[in-house]
Amino acid sequence: MTTWVLLRGLGREAAHWHDLPERLAARTGAAVLTPDLPGVGAEGGRPSPWTMESIVRDLGRRVAASTAADGRPQPVSVLGHSLGGMVAMRWAAMAAAGDAEVPPIERLVVIGSSLRRMSPPWRRLRPGIIPSVLRTGLARDPRRRESLVLDMTSTISGEGRARILDERTRVARERPMSAGVVLRQLAAATRERGPERLAVPVLVVVGERDRLVHPSCSRRIAAAFGGGIKAHPDAGHDVPLDATEWLVEAMADASS
Repeated sequence: MTTWVLLRGLGREAAHWHDLPERLAARTGAAVLTPDLPGVGAEGGRPSPWTMESIVRDLGRRVAASTAADGRPQPVSVLGHSLGGMVAMRWAAMAAAGDAEVPPIERLVVIGSSLRRMSPPWRRLRPGIIPSVLRTGLARDPRRRESLVLDMTSTISGEGRARILDERTRVARERPMSAGVVLRQLAAATRERGPERLAVPVLVVVGERDRLVHPSCSRRIAAAFGGGIKAHPDAGHDVPLDATEWLVEAMADASS
């Protein structure tokens, strides 16, 4: 049975998965790890590396310590959302190249991601969303900021949105995100061209109502790496939030 490793995106931490890890574990029987990227969440208080390779090695050492058997890292399956998808793809390439600091990967699920060599900047960040991004960066109140993030990334509404906003506001107040960490993550993402090839099965997932990253970016990743693609017609950028059960079923299929 594989271990799933879930990687969140820019400025997001493990708490932002909400109940996805529990639902995935219950559906598949797999162990589920939700390590934070360096500088974020439980890993706050230290800087984020400037390069994708350094981010991967930081994660790889921690995941290896959690999954090792007989002193050897065990293969894992990795889901990466947005920036986490870039990290996951670089991880798979580094593992295939024999990097001893990262565990081998069995399969990938990449959600709402993009790569510099495949998509132009105006697809990787849709121009119409830029005013909202700027307002988010300038927002001082945690609840206002998290509300803006939900507006940009999710199609959830009503009582469900109110509950998620309450949870995310609490997280933002308990573990404030450093602007320096976000800038370093952005620098790493901007420089990351993506691997030339991937030697593991890849499933690409996208929300057709993604306002942040154009869905064509995901389709180009799937085409480049020979992976399948699943598109949810009503989900936004945050497919794990907008279509949790649908995503769990897609991951269960990918595990079989």
